[in-house]
Amino acid sequence: MTSETDREQAEDALRENEEKFKTLFESAGDAIFIMDRYVFLDCNRRTEEIFQCTRDQIIQHSPVEFSPEIQPDGRLSAEKAGENISAALSGVPRSFEWVHLHADGTPFHAEVTLNRIILKGEYYLQAIVRDITERKVAEKALHDAALNWQSTFDSTQDAICLFDADQRIVQCNRTMQEVFGVKNAGELIGRHCWEVVHGTEGPIPGCPHLRMRESLKRETMELQMGDRQFVVVTDPILDETRTLVGAVHNIRDITGRKRAEEALKQLNKQLTLLSSITRHDINNQLMSVNGFLELLHDKIPDPDLSDYFTRITKASSRISAMIQFTKEYEQIGINAPSWQDCRILADTAAKDAPLGQVIVKNDLPVGTEVFADPLIFKVFYNLIDNAVRHGGKITTIWFSVEVVA
Repeated sequence: MTSETDREQAEDALRENEEKFKTLFESAGDAIFIMDRYVFLDCNRRTEEIFQCTRDQIIQHSPVEFSPEIQPDGRLSAEKAGENISAALSGVPRSFEWVHLHADGTPFHAEVTLNRIILKGEYYLQAIVRDITERKVAEKALHDAALNWQSTFDSTQDAICLFDADQRIVQCNRTMQEVFGVKNAGELIGRHCWEVVHGTEGPIPGCPHLRMRESLKRETMELQMGDRQFVVVTDPILDETRTLVGAVHNIRDITGRKRAEEALKQLNKQLTLLSSITRHDINNQLMSVNGFLELLHDKIPDPDLSDYFTRITKASSRISAMIQFTKEYEQIGINAPSWQDCRILADTAAKDAPLGQVIVKNDLPVGTEVFADPLIFKVFYNLIDNAVRHGGKITTIWFSVEVVA
């Protein structure tokens, strides 16, 4: 009786284990095969879903039948499968990527694991196949995006590099390599920017990166390297807490622009000199005309001609004013445009203009700026002067600004 009870308990335990195994086998999210060296002997339901066929179409068939003739690495599927099966049967687990075929011949990417198991004293293989097609599609999209980004990164004419928080180069484009005469990015990555750009043991005075660390906004600097000139622009990379985690360095060669600016400056100097000489000569001639006109008026005190003398004198004064204007106008382009505070311009012009009893009310907010030539001051002055001269009985001149959508 004891022996019979033990046997029944053993059978119950065996059935329970078989049920557990079957439950795990059938509920697995991956395809699971039991196979010998050549064919599939058993499979779970997930196998039918992944390979899109029935169990009967799988059992007693070779894994090579569900593979293309050649794998992506150019090797024959039959040859490569044989190597992996032999290794696994010898006791060496194998894990590898594989291209399988659905029943209709459509390929899909899989991750395969082979392990040797013992059933009834014989060696068999357990093959677990995971469909990784979606992952491979995502990896390809990410790879393509990275290639596109790198192509764009390398095609720019500016030298660009990315820094970490310690001001070490973590990535740079092809132009950066060309500017600093290195064959590959590896010669720059990991080095501090001051080593590469300036050849120093630390940041130089006025370093835009140091200023950017303080301001957490874009900082710039013009830099002379040999016979070439560059403008360096540094932008911060901030995390969600606005902590500096890195920076983008953009180095643009402005040698050509600077040479053009210098040539234009020299040309302006020559034109200014010519204008000054011409203006001086015309003023000398006007002085002669005005002097002879006074002498003529004294010698011919004819009331009928007085109006003509007055008109000639006014015309001469207008010519003198026009010549004076050319002196102011020639300053345009001599100095570079810059951002200028409109409130300060209006206040300064109001102090210099002949206001008389007219009041200037300045409601321009501090920080209201325009990007203009320094002669913008004359605009404000002339606005006030013209208003006083030709505004009739005005009592107030009002400066204000309105935001228009």
